[in-house]
Amino acid sequence: MSEAGEVISQKTKEYAMKVEEQMLAVAGEFKSRYWTLGLGAANIKEKSLWEVLGYESETTYREYLGIGRSTYYRCRRLAMEIGKPLLEKHLVTRARLNRLTLENAEQLLRLDVRRRFSESWVEKALTMTESQFEAQVDHVLENDTEPEDTTDVDPLAVLKIRCTATQKAVIEATFRDFARTNDPPLELDDYAGIAEAMCADWHNAHQEEINARDEAEAVAS
Repeated sequence: MSEAGEVISQKTKEYAMKVEEQMLAVAGEFKSRYWTLGLGAANIKEKSLWEVLGYESETTYREYLGIGRSTYYRCRRLAMEIGKPLLEKHLVTRARLNRLTLENAEQLLRLDVRRRFSESWVEKALTMTESQFEAQVDHVLENDTEPEDTTDVDPLAVLKIRCTATQKAVIEATFRDFARTNDPPLELDDYAGIAEAMCADWHNAHQEEINARDEAEAVAS
């Protein structure tokens, strides 16, 4: 590749990474907002809050809020049939519910009640991609047996760090503060998730510096 082509390629990659960063941020906001919308809509229906506020019907109130019909009722249905039961059964925290995509929530509805609200299947719904989880659900419906563990799932690993007691206390306190102030808040005992989010924040904040360093190293080589 020519020098000009390498420059164009690098600029294209930088642009792609910037767009990806924006899309990931928006995707995270969408997931949390969908569940906030769904749980709110569930409360509006169950407690007739639209009537309390002086509206003729729930539809009239929804239209006042400016929320599309399909989005409103889809989020409400999933909140009532999946979100609220998971919270009431203490299978997820409110913050962890935000990790559940609406697509995987709908896949949970395809399962029998015993599996739908079991810890193992809820964990799969939270951690698997939509295609992976759909394949697992399809297997159960077609065979009525639990699927074998798949190599497509990100394997677990152990990261051990030797440190002093003082360093450990500082790290744990920082993790707790970060988890509480993150949007959405993270579970305090999810050290791996907190560490990953902190690293991602640092990487995003220093992306320009990293790109400049990589470009300088590429030119030097």
